[in-house]
Amino acid sequence: MGILVDLTKSRPPHPSEDILEEYVFGRLPEVLTARAEEHLLICPACQDALEQTDRFISAMKVAAQYPALAATTVDAGLSSLGGFNA
Repeated sequence: MGILVDLTKSRPPHPSEDILEEYVFGRLPEVLTARAEEHLLICPACQDALEQTDRFISAMKVAAQYPALAATTVDAGLSSLGGFNA
């Protein structure tokens, strides 16, 4: 008889969106950064969430620098969804 291990209980909990955002900004305390990085190494879902958070923050930084470009891009994106015209 082998030893049964419940792998779902050995993973650290998923970081919240706030934690991922603070991680992207580099504002997490060292202890939380280590926990987040440990989890990100083993969790594809959180890796995807981190990538989305990073892209969103990058887009907001560009939008803050170039508001006219951001408005045009948002309008184009909404129009491509159909039925959404600014």
